[in-house]
Amino acid sequence: MSDRIELGFKLCAQHILRDGILSIAHSDQLAELGVRMVESVSQDVRDNSAPLFPANPLFAKIGDSGSSVFIVTAVDSTACRVVVSDTDAALNARIDFVDRLRATSSWVYDTRRSGTASGYMKDELVIKSGHMITIVNGPQLVRDEGRGIQVFVTVALIPKASP
Repeated sequence: MSDRIELGFKLCAQHILRDGILSIAHSDQLAELGVRMVESVSQDVRDNSAPLFPANPLFAKIGDSGSSVFIVTAVDSTACRVVVSDTDAALNARIDFVDRLRATSSWVYDTRRSGTASGYMKDELVIKSGHMITIVNGPQLVRDEGRGIQVFVTVALIPKASP
């Protein structure tokens, strides 16, 4: 599961850096990675991504038909989200993904903005160059026996400061 989260994270980063990988035009390339663009997702995935992508969202699914890992973004968006739902394996996968990202030399863990509150964990990491952020959210424990949204990984570009 953490490998699927990591693949979603990498595709999100590639997409928002103006590669536009998450599109029908790249279906063959995505299929080689075990990813396919889909037109519909569960209502909770759609609803929880709507504030970030209100118009014309793009959805991709990572893995086979039993998979519960989705990518949500939009054309020309500077943000992208990996959503994991309907699995009790998400908690450990999320922790493993954050630990692996923290172990790289490219990402810096923001201890000021990371932590646990009201039963939810949030981990923020900023790329050392300062132009991209990753925010990983999810319940502190497996919620509702794994039903519903269990993990959000939001990847976004940070706008350059105006002179």
